[in-house]
Amino acid sequence: MELLLGSALYLFGAFGVTAGANVPRNDALQRLEPGGAEAAAYWPAYLREWTAWNHVRTAASAAAAVAYVLALV
Repeated sequence: MELLLGSALYLFGAFGVTAGANVPRNDALQRLEPGGAEAAAYWPAYLREWTAWNHVRTAASAAAAVAYVLALV
């Protein structure tokens, strides 16, 4: 059971968040002109949203690691 839980946490919480939340934000930021007004306006939202999703990814990865360790016991 712990292996299944750890796998789901990693798949959806780490890989899924990366592919579905962080990468699209990175791509949107990359399309903007560095130092431009549009990039400056987008940066606060990018930073807030990317960081929030990164916290979710970190927590899910840590929980997956705990689940995998528990599967060994």
